[in-house]
Amino acid sequence: MSVWFLLTAAVLLQQPQVELQTLEGAPQIGSLSQLTADGAVITTGEGGATVSAEDLLEIRFPGRKPVLPSRDSIHVTLTDGSHFACKSFALASQKAQPTIEGLEPFSFSSRSLATIRLAPAEGAIAELWSDMQKRDFETDALIIRKGDILDYLTGVIGDIDDKTVKFLIDNDELELPREKVFGLIFYHRTPRKTRSACGISLTDGGLLLARSVELMESKLNARLSVGGSLELPLSKIESLDFSNGKVVYLANMEPRDVQYVPYFDITWTYRRNSNLDGGPIRLDGKTYSKGLSIHSRTTLKYRLRGDYRRFRAVMGIDQIVEGRGNVKVVISADDNVLLETTVKGTDQPQPLDLDVSGARDLTILVDFGEDLDIADHLDLADARVTK
Repeated sequence: MSVWFLLTAAVLLQQPQVELQTLEGAPQIGSLSQLTADGAVITTGEGGATVSAEDLLEIRFPGRKPVLPSRDSIHVTLTDGSHFACKSFALASQKAQPTIEGLEPFSFSSRSLATIRLAPAEGAIAELWSDMQKRDFETDALIIRKGDILDYLTGVIGDIDDKTVKFLIDNDELELPREKVFGLIFYHRTPRKTRSACGISLTDGGLLLARSVELMESKLNARLSVGGSLELPLSKIESLDFSNGKVVYLANMEPRDVQYVPYFDITWTYRRNSNLDGGPIRLDGKTYSKGLSIHSRTTLKYRLRGDYRRFRAVMGIDQIVEGRGNVKVVISADDNVLLETTVKGTDQPQPLDLDVSGARDLTILVDFGEDLDIADHLDLADARVTK
């Protein structure tokens, strides 16, 4: 056995096994050997496969077990949508310095801070904290727990260390013991616009948004969208999401026109991310978290503005109606009919992959079939358009 073969085998064994999803088709499974701003390279049983950055949708690390943060962790959210638990946090000279378990310390501007929770939040207190974050404060807010309620002071948040929190009220600076402060909410008159190319989901439930990522042996080098860089061990990563700007789910889009014509006097309003009875979308035993549920006769029209090239979904009658249902489905891009078919409750779910390149509008018509409108519960699971 040659030395070259042994070295090659050792390198491959060190490469993490991943499931790589592209815009175009089924997941590819193999060893991740390269990841840069240009795309990814994985090694499979059939050789190497290169995926460009434009076609890369997601990289998952199968088998990663979730690790819950400790109860006394500090929880931080940022203005770009990042959120994470950390074991320590400091703020000085407008620089935030969190320390996440298993990662090197990093820093970024305090202008990117949205909230900091310094104490555990469970049950009713967690709900109160959620409500507090939705308030329209006109300055920073310091949150204090008083038994089973949360109260607040308004002013300007100053430096934070492991013992104290400084807070300015009417030009008077208070220095409060950290254990007396439940949380902090930062006021932003004009939220900073940030750009992210990758969402990094951590095994402890955290999310970091990055402008770019690059594989460096067994670590991921990430340039954060809020500024600064961070090296993450691959063992801390659950998935890498590159879908931002590439994929839009129809459930997240507002249709420009909705028309509904009932067969009888019962109104069935189309639903997003649930079946028509409010439960999960289910087709042939599989549950989908995203999608549309549409009753006959409904027409939905979405404005695409020529920005997308494919419309994809899994189409079928929801299994809650137990094999009943019969609808006619017509899907059009502008005046071009892309699909015209009948869908029955006894049919197997049908994957859709339709070309909408250059289309200004996408129209979905779910019409009455051969059985009046009885059990016409059509699902378009994972309905999405891709750029």
